[in-house]
Amino acid sequence: MSKAIITIKKPGLATSIQDGGRYGYQRFGVVSSGAMDRYALNWANALVGNPLNAACLEICLVGPSLVFHEDVSFSICGANLSPHLNGQLLQGWRTYKAKAGEQLSFGRQVDGNYAYLAVKGGLESEVVMGSQSTYTKAELGTAITEGLTIWGNPQTLPRNRGLITEEIPKYEDHVHVHYIPGPHQSYIKEDSIQHFEEQSFLLQQGDRMGFRLKGTKPIETKNYENLSSNPIPLGGIQLPPDGNPIILLADRQTTGGYPRIGTVISTDLSKIVQLSMGKGTIGFTAIAIEEAQLLFKQKHLKMKLYTHI
Repeated sequence: MSKAIITIKKPGLATSIQDGGRYGYQRFGVVSSGAMDRYALNWANALVGNPLNAACLEICLVGPSLVFHEDVSFSICGANLSPHLNGQLLQGWRTYKAKAGEQLSFGRQVDGNYAYLAVKGGLESEVVMGSQSTYTKAELGTAITEGLTIWGNPQTLPRNRGLITEEIPKYEDHVHVHYIPGPHQSYIKEDSIQHFEEQSFLLQQGDRMGFRLKGTKPIETKNYENLSSNPIPLGGIQLPPDGNPIILLADRQTTGGYPRIGTVISTDLSKIVQLSMGKGTIGFTAIAIEEAQLLFKQKHLKMKLYTHI
């Protein structure tokens, strides 16, 4: 039976409800949205025994404050935004049990950008085209506002548990990620492809739509004026005229006309979205699609084991 689980007292900077994304509608111009850090979302759900892509609260930089109305187990994974339960500092990547009436709040940003709050039994919100993910520009999904009460099926775990240290990511100032080359290598000058992998790029600015990078050597394109607009995948690396790459993320546009040098593999995107703006740097190495698929399977196998409680 559905019950009121939490009420939002303060919404925070950019708190939203996100799940695995809204897929199957990009051909109609509908943005897929979904969690910025799928790795953290999946683990937050796995730890409490939810389906891996169940809806969570995505918390960006400045977190919300909320009150629990029922006893419920929850987990927080991703960025360390100093979560406190009734004033007690919590650790990330593990579960806790909240009692009815207790308050959860967030403090200073220690590392990372995005954290995910999952409650056992899941969160109920508006479902649009098969997804609970919020896309604020099109007013899709339930907006997180002061006084909003979120319902669900609150459950508790028999005991708390956490993720082993080896699986917890360390958010550093420099990350090296893998990308699958293509599909527009013929529109990129040959020496620029080499320059792309030889240098590190500064994360200049970004949002849920994409991250803009700045390199020491621009990646030069050629003869792409006749390139038709084409679908943009999650992690697609576009090359605008200035030669500074843009990595397209959760709220990316559905199509684009700039050449793409490749696509960041899904298992490495979480490294990028947790980088500090104006400080973090990124290096790239090409990888075969078969290797990328193997890395994906290895990571998700571990998560699925946690969901069977």
